Amino acid sequence: MGSRLRDLLDDAVERGLITSAQRTQLLALEAGEARAARASNPRLSGDFLAWAREAPRGLNAISIAYAVGALIVLFALGWFLADRWAVLGPSGILVVSLTYLALFGAAARVFSRERFATAHGVALLFVVATVPLVLWAALRTVGLWDELPPPLCRDEFVSFWYCRGHVAVLSASLLAASLLGMRRLAFGPLMVPGALGLAVALREVVVDVARAGGPTITGWPLVVVASVLATIAYETDRRRGVADYARWLYIVAALFTVWALVALFESDPTLRPW
Repeated sequence: MGSRLRDLLDDAVERGLITSAQRTQLLALEAGEARAARASNPRLSGDFLAWAREAPRGLNAISIAYAVGALIVLFALGWFLADRWAVLGPSGILVVSLTYLALFGAAARVFSRERFATAHGVALLFVVATVPLVLWAALRTVGLWDELPPPLCRDEFVSFWYCRGHVAVLSASLLAASLLGMRRLAFGPLMVPGALGLAVALREVVVDVARAGGPTITGWPLVVVASVLATIAYETDRRRGVADYARWLYIVAALFTVWALVALFESDPTLRPW
């Protein structure tokens, strides 16, 4: 845009339409407006062009390195927690998860300051993924996580909280953390934990409502979840903004659709074509 504007102004000066002084003033005005736009909301500029040091990239060695590095971090930290889960106990897990949260948050802040948008987004993704773990450990530590055995949850008069409420709350926290992360940085993959959180929370509610109404086929609550996700993805696609959040919503909706079809075929023989 800047180079094109200069060419047009140069041509206007050659044709005598404007003076050289006017050309200089117009260029200064354009530069000032661009700086003001970047200062107003730099992280939400399209594809980070006005803010990030990183150039826009598709699937290449750099993006693969980010993905592999993120998976290694998740595997290493997850392995440590799984290996020491019983030894740490709820209070120990709370301390470890808060440490993870602080480290990921510090990394996100550093990457933001250094203007590495993709690394900033990956660090925020880790922050979002850690929030439910922190909440679970906190609930267990203070004694607010009391689950009933699964057979008792089939009783129509059992409270939602003791059977499905905990999972719904953790899923809602994942959704809330994802939305806050997307508010801070327009990074498409942040939609994935948000979509998963919404899907799991919605499934718990639908399953509980269906249980209260009598016996239900396992796959139908998943059909409802997949339909809601597909609808949200469609509306998001229609109102596409800076980041392509709809693509990630469609992916999660497709996964839940496959899960729903498999569950229906396994639980209801009348739906099988053979």
